[in-house]
Amino acid sequence: MSASLAASSDADAEAAAQAAAAEGGSCVDAVVAGFFAAAGADPAVLLSPTVALIGGVGMGVRCLDGRALQPGRGAARPRGFVAGSPIPDGSYGAASRSVPMVALLHTYGAKASLARLVRHGTRAAQRCGASRRAALLKAIERHGAGALRTADVRRGLLNAAGPAAGGLLTEEDLDAALPEDLPGAAM
Repeated sequence: MSASLAASSDADAEAAAQAAAAEGGSCVDAVVAGFFAAAGADPAVLLSPTVALIGGVGMGVRCLDGRALQPGRGAARPRGFVAGSPIPDGSYGAASRSVPMVALLHTYGAKASLARLVRHGTRAAQRCGASRRAALLKAIERHGAGALRTADVRRGLLNAAGPAAGGLLTEEDLDAALPEDLPGAAM
């Protein structure tokens, strides 16, 4: 009998990863469960830049890139900001690819369903009283990465980082961040 070990600097992520491994999950299960648990507990995680390295006998090594895309596809470029003027919070937003990257990672040997692994994050968000984050994670449970295609999620992202908020995020950016051929991306 072998012992499963998962470690993280985030207690929620570590507990979820340990639980996924203890339930007979693979290391991919542990990483995915840990990511979503950390995302449920901390608002800075879910749409943050994410990268994963995965390898195995006969498959080589793969690097999965979940870094955000620069926003502004199809948008007029701003000419800069006036010295002394505040920079709008919306201008710091980009097109996140973390959830699509983690959904792709899930296809590399996970044993549990994505929905089951995301539940760790939904529960963590509920414990924190983060109802909007819990609702988004619940949508990811139901639709996978395709949850990012829903009108409510897209509207929320554009309201936070689109032109009305002083940012450059566009519908085209959101489409580029979630390719049609990604497993679970279709709605």
